[in-house]
Amino acid sequence: MLIALLLRRVSDEPAAEPSLTDELQKLRHDVLTVDGYDRAAVSALAAHIRGRISELTESQT
Repeated sequence: MLIALLLRRVSDEPAAEPSLTDELQKLRHDVLTVDGYDRAAVSALAAHIRGRISELTESQT
């Protein structure tokens, strides 16, 4: 869901594209490199993703 929201934002706001593209790349990196056995790291990443989804959905209203 976060990726879809970020991609929608990129298409809606071309001027914001570089920072959102950077965020997408960082998100991909974070998801691929998180240690799935490290419960705290997975929880922190999940909390970050939930927070960004909340921010992006609130800004659409």
